[in-house]
Amino acid sequence: MQKEIPALFPALTKQNGSMPAGVPIVATPALLWAHQDLDDDTAYSLVKALTMNVEELKKVQRDFAEWTSDRAVKKLFIPYHPEP
Repeated sequence: MQKEIPALFPALTKQNGSMPAGVPIVATPALLWAHQDLDDDTAYSLVKALTMNVEELKKVQRDFAEWTSDRAVKKLFIPYHPEP
């Protein structure tokens, strides 16, 4: 699966309402997309705002509950901005 679509990875569900824990699913990482012409200062400001305010983000968006800045720098299938 990951050879064809590198962004996908296997995962297991967590208990959530009527959804039982442990059901195999296909998942994707949280991605922040930007146009290639986005200037470096704006890209830096966006990433800084996310990493500096992750505890506040967790309060308003449950998908941030397990997000860490370490996970944000994982090698993915698309280039970072700016590309190193």
